[in-house]
Amino acid sequence: MFYIITIIAILSIGIFLYKRDPNEKIKREIQKKLAQATMHQRIGKLKEYAELLKEAEELEKKFLTK
Repeated sequence: MFYIITIIAILSIGIFLYKRDPNEKIKREIQKKLAQATMHQRIGKLKEYAELLKEAEELEKKFLTK
């Protein structure tokens, strides 16, 4: 009985990992870049802010083209 429950748990974890959204990684990366850009804007580092915004926009284009 215990073995059956263990096998079911392992299979459900595998299915969960398999059905993950492949674009989730890109979404998280975009959010991370935007948060970093906001921090740079607040402390006055506008060059870094612009670079991070550009990177976030490139990631958004990549996300939208998929």
